[in-house]
Amino acid sequence: MKQYGGRRYQHGMTLIELMIAMLIGIFLLGGLTQIFTNSRHAYNLQQAVGQVQENGRFALDFLSNDLRMSDFWECRAVNLDAPGLPPVNPINGTADLGVTGTDDIGVNNADSITVAWTLGKWTPNNLKCVDDGAVWVRYTVGVSSSGNGTSLFRQTNIDAQPIELIEGVNNMQILYGEDTDPAANRDYSPNYYVPYGLVQNMSNVVSIRVSLLLSSLNNVATQPVGYVYQGVTVSNPGDFKLYRVFTTTIALRNRIP
Repeated sequence: MKQYGGRRYQHGMTLIELMIAMLIGIFLLGGLTQIFTNSRHAYNLQQAVGQVQENGRFALDFLSNDLRMSDFWECRAVNLDAPGLPPVNPINGTADLGVTGTDDIGVNNADSITVAWTLGKWTPNNLKCVDDGAVWVRYTVGVSSSGNGTSLFRQTNIDAQPIELIEGVNNMQILYGEDTDPAANRDYSPNYYVPYGLVQNMSNVVSIRVSLLLSSLNNVATQPVGYVYQGVTVSNPGDFKLYRVFTTTIALRNRIP
């Protein structure tokens, strides 16, 4: 009979092997956590960029549409002293001032702009039959209803209160393009753009340049993000929001033959 000299027993892992396995696991878990964190940050950043761009385009579309309608009076004489309508020029702005709406919502030295026109005969259901058809629209920047930053507000002469359009609009600056050529040689092209307070004659304004500063609603950057707005470089330590500037120039069609 074959005999064995001794028995072989199964042994478990040694303490050193366990420590090495745990260390490898910690490294792998740390790597996976880092990948997840980076992916989440990239996703949040992409979402913020998309939101800011969409809000900027939406704001400019609203402003451009109303500005193009300004100073349209059809066959009527220009008369803005209508009930509920302040006696203003068909295009009226207030530059370098904390602008107020009905509830004093102006902030950040943002400009406001008020445009006025009369409704066309094919524009139904906008005003009562007893109204004279005059419409004015005012845009301002004010504190957001959510309390998270500022928003762009729009109010018309049929709105009891300004309507919040877009969150994240931090500032709005408006320049007026004035054509100072003599009437006989007028080409309806602006000779320069100036703030409202420097306009020599509002009747000579043929275009308007609007510049909006928008930001993300939340902190998404890994470090403070500086930006350049109206020729000024701004950097706020502790501010990790994403900023973008949107600018457009609108020709006032009803002032150009």
